[in-house]
Amino acid sequence: MNVRSLLMLGLLLTVTSLPAFSQRWNQQDWSDLRHRLAYNLDLKPLFSKHPFWRLSLDQRMQAVKEIACSMGMAPSLALGLIEQESGFNQSARGPFGEVGASQVMPGTARLYQLDQERLASEFRYNVAGGLTILKSLLSQFIELDAIAAYNSGRPLHASPPQVQEKVRLYVASVLARKEKYEEARCD
Repeated sequence: MNVRSLLMLGLLLTVTSLPAFSQRWNQQDWSDLRHRLAYNLDLKPLFSKHPFWRLSLDQRMQAVKEIACSMGMAPSLALGLIEQESGFNQSARGPFGEVGASQVMPGTARLYQLDQERLASEFRYNVAGGLTILKSLLSQFIELDAIAAYNSGRPLHASPPQVQEKVRLYVASVLARKEKYEEARCD
């Protein structure tokens, strides 16, 4: 065992002794932990599925705000989009392969050279990826069309007629949520 594994083991023994945590683990979880420690594998996938290790809603919202601000984007728009996409839920999965809080599609992830494993497992990485996509769309279209393109892959006027109503409702929902977060400012 290397130093990293020993430190992780010490931390794990401390944390897993807490009743709130240990009651959430089953035999398979413990087996997976032993395997990952023995072969020096990444532990994040194991811990990300347990609520004990997840960020609170306030922490997730703060992270979205910080990422948006670091990208020069209005935090109200970022918060509105992520709330609409997943309700700030990193575990969200869509019917077409969308993953994480910002519901990034596999093809879009490839286009923007985003790591799909990290998109699925890391909240901040997922949000940064989603906001990178949105920022790119904002550089090409007005806000309304950028939001529409985030949802459907194209601006509203270029969407097929049978999709336009769904996209209009999506855009209206994001904009209403954006308004809800108008007080959010970059520090």
